[in-house]
Amino acid sequence: MFGFLRRAGEKAAERDMEKHLRFFRVAGPEQAAMLRVAAAQSIAALAPVMDKHDLDFVFDALGKGTPLTPDQSVKISTFNSRLIQIQTKAYEDNSPHSTLMGSGITAWILTFRALTYPTLTPLAMELWQHIERGQDHYEETLLDLVEDGVVEPGAAVRTFAPPTCFATA
Repeated sequence: MFGFLRRAGEKAAERDMEKHLRFFRVAGPEQAAMLRVAAAQSIAALAPVMDKHDLDFVFDALGKGTPLTPDQSVKISTFNSRLIQIQTKAYEDNSPHSTLMGSGITAWILTFRALTYPTLTPLAMELWQHIERGQDHYEETLLDLVEDGVVEPGAAVRTFAPPTCFATA
C-alpha cells in the first residue's frame, strides 16, 4: 500500500519537475541569472522564518547526497510543505519582491523533492545546470534588481554553487 503511494508521489513530483524544466530549458542566460538571484534571495530570506535545526538538516543532506532514511524523507517532505506555504503567501502578495521569492522557492522545492525521490536526481542536476548558466550575469542582474527596488540594498545574498549532490562538474 505505502509503496503504491510513494510511487504515485514520485510520479507527481517527476511531472512537476518536468513542467518547470520545460521553461528552464529555453531560458536564456539573463533568465537563468534571474533564477539564480531568486534562489539565492529566497534561501537567505528563509533563514529568519524557518527553524535553524531544519535548515541545517536539509543543507547537510544536500551536501552529503547520501540516501535518506524513511524518517529523514518525512522530515524533508514536511520542510517542503512549509516552503510551499511560504511560496503561496509570497505569490498572494503579488509584489515584485515576493514574486522573486516565490520563483526562487520553486527551485528549492524541486531540489528537496529530489532528495526524497532519488530517481529525480538527474532532473535536479539538470535544474542546477540551468541555474548555473546564470552565473555570468548574476551580479549584473542583482544590481539591476536592487536599482529597481525589487531587492533591498545590502540584502543578505548567498552566492553558491549547486548543492553538492546535484553538481554536475
